[in-house]
Amino acid sequence: MKERAANVHIGLLLNSRIVKIENYLRSFQPYSVYSVHPHFRTIQAEDVLDFKSNNLKVFPYTVNEQSDLSAMKQFGVDGIISDSIMGES
Repeated sequence: MKERAANVHIGLLLNSRIVKIENYLRSFQPYSVYSVHPHFRTIQAEDVLDFKSNNLKVFPYTVNEQSDLSAMKQFGVDGIISDSIMGES
């Protein structure tokens, strides 16, 4: 994909916790990973710090509840992926 569209960012969808993200990122070399998209229930504040220390943007999925959004904001994520508009049931 990068050979055809060099300006496209690579984002990793993560459905389980990655303990040493730097080791995982090496498997994508020579390409650089722009962002990670972990399921919101699999991350903690220290994970976000670890991702960001590796120059990654963090966009957890599927944050549908206001209480989960508040937690993600406290963790310092860059944005969220959601199935609903906050405030709707």
